Amino acid sequence: MGRIRAVPPCIASIKDFGRMLPRIVGCKSAWQIWDKIHTHLCQSFQILNELHDLSLVNRLVSEYLLQIQTLVNSLAAVGETVTSTEHLDLVLDGLPIEYESSISLISRCVANFSIDEVETMLLEHESRIDMAKKRSLVSVNLTEGNFRANDSFQPSNSNLQGQIHLASETANNQTAR
Repeated sequence: MGRIRAVPPCIASIKDFGRMLPRIVGCKSAWQIWDKIHTHLCQSFQILNELHDLSLVNRLVSEYLLQIQTLVNSLAAVGETVTSTEHLDLVLDGLPIEYESSISLISRCVANFSIDEVETMLLEHESRIDMAKKRSLVSVNLTEGNFRANDSFQPSNSNLQGQIHLASETANNQTAR
């Protein structure tokens, strides 16, 4: 005698079935049950794919973290929970190589950091990267400046030129006396 499956194979555990039960209560046919499950799984998979494809490339850390939080909230809205460890893994997975030192630290001590602490660390890291880029830009500008070593400095302010001229005349007059 054939066995009828009461629980679809995609809902592997009692916990999963318990989570789906509120969605299928009131369904009058197997088709309605399958349709509700299919809709739920499609929504969940779409959001999960967006989360896994998300990266920090070409965006600010604050934008990146907000996008992750929005997608985690969307998962919660369709009944899927994301643990804080999973949330941290999602954040770290999308970071570029410049953040490797922070990734290593957070990965080693993941149980010791809250989401808020990690977000603060990443915002500070971004700020340090920005400062380093600005410093290297200033350094490049100084070494590749628009002047040659044998060129004399010419102030652009005519009042300043007059003061320099007056000071040099005064110095010449005092030397002549």
